[in-house]
Amino acid sequence: MSAKSTCSSHGANESHTLLAMGKSKKEATHMIRLSFSGLNTMNEAKQFIVI
Repeated sequence: MSAKSTCSSHGANESHTLLAMGKSKKEATHMIRLSFSGLNTMNEAKQFIVI
């Protein structure tokens, strides 16, 4: 889980990608990024949402 991509994780600025997607500055600074692989199951993703 991450708030930003690895290459930009050292700053506190909003995500330019999220802004380009139409998100507000507040939304772009308060979102998290989840990464999954082919080894993850749908059950694991659902369990994360529950927690």
